[in-house]
Amino acid sequence: MVGGAASRERRAALQAKWEEVAAEFRAAIEESGLQAEHGSYELGRAIRKAAYGEDYAGE
Repeated sequence: MVGGAASRERRAALQAKWEEVAAEFRAAIEESGLQAEHGSYELGRAIRKAAYGEDYAGE
């Protein structure tokens, strides 16, 4: 099953990339002090607003 192996490899590669990005993101949050200053709910809202605009910010 060649397609299945390729699909698993692709999922593994995507998972590894997500973990890398998440680690960088966590480091940036810790460095900025945003979570300590604003709390995780507000931080998540700001991230959604930046990524998706006002419509997705939980307004």
